[in-house]
Amino acid sequence: MDNNRDKDLESLGFQSFSEKMHQDVFISSKGSRNMHGLHDQPSLFSKPLKIDGNPLLPRRGVVQKDSNVINVIDELEKITVLVQPMGNLQHEESAIPVSYADKLKSSSRNKREINFRLMKPMETRDDADVVIPKEVIKKAQDKLENVLYGYFLGNRLPFPVVEYYAKNVWAKFGFSKLMMNAGGFFFFKFDTKEGMLSVLEGGPWLIRKIPLFLNIWTPSVCLKKDGIKTVPVWIKFHNVPLAVYTDEGLSLLASKLGIPKRLDAYTADMCAENWGRTSFARAMIEISADNELKDHIVLAIPKLDEEGYLMERVDVEYEWKPHRCAACCLFGHSDVKCPKSVNVKPKQVTTDEEGFVTDTRKVAKHGFPQKKQKARVVYRPKIHAGPESSGTKSVFGERHVDKVNQEGVFRLWDWTSNGYCCARGTRIIVGWNKDLLDLMVIAQSDQVLHVQIRTKSNNKVFFCSFVYAENKYQDRRALWDDLCKHKCFIHDKPWVVLGDFNSALSMDDYLVGPSAIPIGMREFYDCVQHNQLSDIKSHGLRYTWNQKPKNGVGVLKKIDRVMSNTQFLDSFPDAYVHFHPYRVSDHSPCILHLSPFNHNRPKPFKFANFLASKEGFIPCVAKEWAKVIPGKTMFSVVKKLSALKSPLRRLLFAQGNLHSRVKELRVKLDDIQKAIDANPLDLDLRESEARCIQEFDTVSYDEECFLKQKSKADWLAAGDSNTKFFHNCVKMRNANNKIHSIQDIHGNRFIGNDVMGVMVSHYSSFLGTQDQVIKLTDHDCFTNILDANVASHMIRQVTREEVKSAMFSIGVNKAPGPDGYTSAFFKNSWDIVGDEVTKAVLDFFDNGKLLQQINHTIIALVPKNPSPNAVTDYRPISCCNVIYKCISKILTDRIKGSLEYLVDINQSAFVPGRKITDNILLTQELMHNYHLNVGPPRCAFKIDIQKAYDTVSWSFLEDILHAFGFHQRMVKWIMTCVTNVSYSLSINGNLYGYFKGKRGLRQGDPISPYLFTLVMEVLTLLLKKAAYSSNAFRFHRFCKKQKLISVLFADDLFLFANGDAASVKILRDTLQMFSNVSGLVPSLPKSTVYFGNVPRPIKQEILQIMPFQEGSLPVRYLGVPLISTKLAYKDCKCLVDKMEKKIDNWMTRSLSFAGRLQLVNSVLSAMHIYWATVFMLPVKIVTDLERCMRAFLWSGSSHQSVKAKVAWKVVCLPKYEGGLGVRSISDVNKALLSTHVWSILTNRNSLWVQWIHMYKLKGRSFWEIPGRGCMTWGWRKLLAIRSLIRPHLWTSIGNGSQTNIWNDMWCNQCPLSRFISPRRISNAGFHLQSSVADLVSANGEWKWPTAWYDFFPVLINIQVPIFLDRQDRLVWKDLDGNSCHFSSWEVWNNIRQRESLVAWVNMVWFKHCIPRHSFHLWLVIRNKLKTQDRLSVWEAGSATNLNLMCCPLCYHDRDSRDHLFFECSFALQVWNNVKTWTHMNSVNGSWAEILSWMNQNSNMQVPENIISRLVVSAASYFVWQERNNRLFSRSHRTETVIAREIIRTVRLRLLSFKFKWHPNIRRLLEKWQIPSGSMVIDPG
Repeated sequence: MDNNRDKDLESLGFQSFSEKMHQDVFISSKGSRNMHGLHDQPSLFSKPLKIDGNPLLPRRGVVQKDSNVINVIDELEKITVLVQPMGNLQHEESAIPVSYADKLKSSSRNKREINFRLMKPMETRDDADVVIPKEVIKKAQDKLENVLYGYFLGNRLPFPVVEYYAKNVWAKFGFSKLMMNAGGFFFFKFDTKEGMLSVLEGGPWLIRKIPLFLNIWTPSVCLKKDGIKTVPVWIKFHNVPLAVYTDEGLSLLASKLGIPKRLDAYTADMCAENWGRTSFARAMIEISADNELKDHIVLAIPKLDEEGYLMERVDVEYEWKPHRCAACCLFGHSDVKCPKSVNVKPKQVTTDEEGFVTDTRKVAKHGFPQKKQKARVVYRPKIHAGPESSGTKSVFGERHVDKVNQEGVFRLWDWTSNGYCCARGTRIIVGWNKDLLDLMVIAQSDQVLHVQIRTKSNNKVFFCSFVYAENKYQDRRALWDDLCKHKCFIHDKPWVVLGDFNSALSMDDYLVGPSAIPIGMREFYDCVQHNQLSDIKSHGLRYTWNQKPKNGVGVLKKIDRVMSNTQFLDSFPDAYVHFHPYRVSDHSPCILHLSPFNHNRPKPFKFANFLASKEGFIPCVAKEWAKVIPGKTMFSVVKKLSALKSPLRRLLFAQGNLHSRVKELRVKLDDIQKAIDANPLDLDLRESEARCIQEFDTVSYDEECFLKQKSKADWLAAGDSNTKFFHNCVKMRNANNKIHSIQDIHGNRFIGNDVMGVMVSHYSSFLGTQDQVIKLTDHDCFTNILDANVASHMIRQVTREEVKSAMFSIGVNKAPGPDGYTSAFFKNSWDIVGDEVTKAVLDFFDNGKLLQQINHTIIALVPKNPSPNAVTDYRPISCCNVIYKCISKILTDRIKGSLEYLVDINQSAFVPGRKITDNILLTQELMHNYHLNVGPPRCAFKIDIQKAYDTVSWSFLEDILHAFGFHQRMVKWIMTCVTNVSYSLSINGNLYGYFKGKRGLRQGDPISPYLFTLVMEVLTLLLKKAAYSSNAFRFHRFCKKQKLISVLFADDLFLFANGDAASVKILRDTLQMFSNVSGLVPSLPKSTVYFGNVPRPIKQEILQIMPFQEGSLPVRYLGVPLISTKLAYKDCKCLVDKMEKKIDNWMTRSLSFAGRLQLVNSVLSAMHIYWATVFMLPVKIVTDLERCMRAFLWSGSSHQSVKAKVAWKVVCLPKYEGGLGVRSISDVNKALLSTHVWSILTNRNSLWVQWIHMYKLKGRSFWEIPGRGCMTWGWRKLLAIRSLIRPHLWTSIGNGSQTNIWNDMWCNQCPLSRFISPRRISNAGFHLQSSVADLVSANGEWKWPTAWYDFFPVLINIQVPIFLDRQDRLVWKDLDGNSCHFSSWEVWNNIRQRESLVAWVNMVWFKHCIPRHSFHLWLVIRNKLKTQDRLSVWEAGSATNLNLMCCPLCYHDRDSRDHLFFECSFALQVWNNVKTWTHMNSVNGSWAEILSWMNQNSNMQVPENIISRLVVSAASYFVWQERNNRLFSRSHRTETVIAREIIRTVRLRLLSFKFKWHPNIRRLLEKWQIPSGSMVIDPG
């Protein structure tokens, strides 16, 4: 039995259970066939295919005995077939002999019968042997009806190519089949005559750029290609006079060129009706090779009214012109290639201008025939008479050198190429200096050359792939496959891939690109992600390829790039690429620099947050802090922090290299466990293992925390083994932020160590130069001034609680300032340093003095684009010290409460209670229908402030603070923080320069946004004063009631005015005045003006006044499209692209399963939130976004189709209802939009809400506004969701004067307008705007007519409300009828799909859980694992065969959820080993009993219970992991090893716990071998 099974399974070619289980159906490449027929007959026409369409390939060591199509389940059934005796088999085989004739006869049973017989001709001719009767020809003609014949000049194309083309291109014309004869003629059969004629007229048809000549087949056609003298060609006659547009006129024209065959449909219609297309006439003409091809025809048209002729010239255009030989008078070859011409032997050795020598001489053949040799290309320096330059490609790019250097450099170079792999000449040539490096060619193809390079200076080795991709994306597929295969060879070695990829990688690589992602780009992107490549930091040109401009218009794309893996960045951290100008070429030459400069400077100190959890941290801080420093407290703090750097460095050094220690401990642990396996009774080994595991867990956690801090990935928590993801983030961040080459503002290029000097010089000049501004003297415009009591309250005494609150509000992973300390240091040592740090902060508020060391700032340079080239391509971000941030936060908390009073309502940024969506919604309303020439003339200006924060004048800031009424002491505090600043630049990880600032607000200072808001408020005040004081200014449409001129959000400024020159001049003059006093200047190239129904002369006059660019909608405003019509799919497509780009990044592949869920919940679900707050997203966008999230959750990719384990609607349920807490995008969208409805109903203090009440509602109820007519997309969708939220919006009656009695929800029978019509209300003497109080009489009765009780009996149940002495309030009622505080979460919770609560939620999801284990336990509880019992249900028709499968752990029963957890003997042994570590000793291995225990104890938060939950989830996780390992990788572990792994994993998690002292806790820590009193703070 065993032998039989081994033999059968070997013949299948499978070795893993997954293939046996899933690949049980094979599909033939010829289409679907009956499976029994495939077993009965051998399949000779194709190879067997898997279910995914890929060919089944044999495994190593397995021989496929035939090409039959195989069914795995049928083969598995052979295991159960009894072995027959050999004698019986031999008897059966020899019982019935079969002859070859019988086999031939049986194989032809289904053959069609043809009356093939002896016949004699009925008619004879002397010149023919056989005369075919006309009836036979007529019969063949009927069968070959609607047939075209075609041929190619010269060699024909292969039959499959022509067949593929015809099936794909002519299918719409009714093409049915194709055949070919031996002479190279193709016959095309069509279903209808009309389709055949359409193909004939639609020519010429080019297949692979070779024309196909077509004509109608008839029996009289003679099919010969030798010496073709006539060819049918479609010809266009241009400038044909109308008088000649007749059948006779065109026939005369065509006859001059050849024999007319037919006209196309348009030309025929023109001849018949004398009306139609007159641009050209199109005809098929059979031209002869005997005549020259004319390019024009001269016509003589007689004049009807007088004698003489009118001479006209008709131009002739051949849609395809065949090669014609004048000597042979034949088509098919040209004069040059005529066989009759004398061949002149070309030179066998040629030297081009650049010194490349081509040798085509043949080598004499000796002995065996040699392979045909290709031309050899050798470089030899060419001596010129004068100084010239020559270009040559090196390993690192293209350089131009003069003659002298050329001889010295290239004489020692070696060369190689891929010429032997190319069909059309050499494509890639590589040269290298053998004194500097060694190069070895590994593999090559016509598109790539793979080499290994070793640099001799530092003996570093890396792999390099030089690429020159084909133009067609179909041909590039071979390149992508080659690179993916080479990745398997590279594995984890340094690898760089560079060259011309002939494809963009993203939509950003186009200057003007396609609207959708092309197939070629998608395949290139997939290849890059599969190989885990990323662009090396580049400088210079962004677009590397240009189409030579035609009439000034060209195409710019980035198709040349240099990419590498992270291992290359480890070996060459300073590598960068420089793309040079392309000059006369169409490609930009690039140079890859590996080691631009040496690092001689020590790295600045940065506190590693994980040190706060070490035992030596607190003693280290306490020792230094106990020292007494004479002087002020702030000085003492600075000195102590400086002195602490050395001890903390030593503490960090004592931890060693965390990455190396993890590797070393992993190897050490493996060795110990191997020794234990050999000697299980050795107690010393057991103790060594426990200590090693504890140390390994600690170091692993430290490594993960350290990398998380450096990666800035705040959305993902440490403790879930995402170290690889964090490490990749760190590498990519470091590589992208380095600066190796820069161009100053004068256009000079600097590289290496010169970069630092240029950057310091630029920013010291930019920030260290004081602006010459005019003092603002007009203080009359300041209408809102702080009350003296409010100003005095701001300078109240700062408390210690304020200081601590400000300090602890700073994020622990925020970038440190120049002193290198993060807030984690102060938080974890607050008991030691808190008093002195607090006193230092309080000293500042007492004396107003700030040490220079405290206010020193690092400028971090963040690139604005992927290829920064100049100093202006970087954005300066300030990194301040933590103590300064604490001071700044206290000042911010003091002043931001007054901004609502000081700042006008048209400015939404950083003012509490205001929303950015107000600006967007209002701007959408004002610019509605801007694309139509309707309404009054109007214009809008979108103004970009140049270097907004960095150019604010300090003197202007101080003046306006006084003008707004701030207390003198508060102004002094603020100006001390702003003006007492100095800077250093952080470049490539080191600090450079020191200079004092003279202007600007720091981006990164907590107080800067609020100060800038006050600065921009001055512009609003100046605009209002200018508009009010001038009679020439006219307001924009729908702006007059609110006197609205500007809408601002920080430095995003929109100005609105009537479309006339006088109004625009006032805006210009005001902007100029503001620039003169503040130092803020509008950027003319980035500012835009939009016109609505403005006449062209006035538009030109406005553009002269305000020299901005004229723009068109839609345009991006505050991050979303500003539209004048409906929101289309293309407007939001960037959301889908952004999500796909985030998902398909190869770094996300290193995330665990729970990490993907966290990415979905924290990042992907938030990517559309901002848009969903403003717009109702189109349905297709919502579908695509959820498709990406769903695919990523289950497969790790945005476009991979994998069957989901759980339905998406279940995933979108909250965790307490059995889901994963992912929220449905559609529900969230509606919930967010409902906040705008709430703002309207509560009349929130908002510019947009006021505008809606003035111009939309006009005193009417929001609920009665019709949802039709001309309105913006946003307003229409707000009206559309009214029915969804109206049942939940109720009014709590106070005095009853604000509640509409007919439309508002104030009682259970509301709204009354459902059954009381407006006519009846009016007839009763009431108004539609009547309130509840209006219909209640003085004696407390309803005023409505008594007859209404008969018409509407429901009114009887409505009680008269009891009025209170307060305003009516709007409240939100949930589904249970409870009133609650309104929030978007409450709305979502009431409109979403709901399910019943689950009792096990706290057992799976709790604060201290291990996310990946919890996710798996969730699948277990929902019974969604792919166990054999569930697969039997999915595999319809194969359930019987799946019964043959057994549990891979115990080999006794089919695995299922209940069997694996933990009824299986193997799993039960694991459970029994680990449950002794928990308080579940009484729980057996039954899943039902475990689930019952979970439901009873899930809410207990004692440590023993938490540990039990951790052990249950870890046990289920590792048992399932072992089950899969045995199925798919033949990896086996014992029960003891798995139990040990479970305990080790739980112990790692316990190390991050913070335990409170208790005797039971002490015993628990000793049991789990956790150091007593240790506290580890989870930075996540």
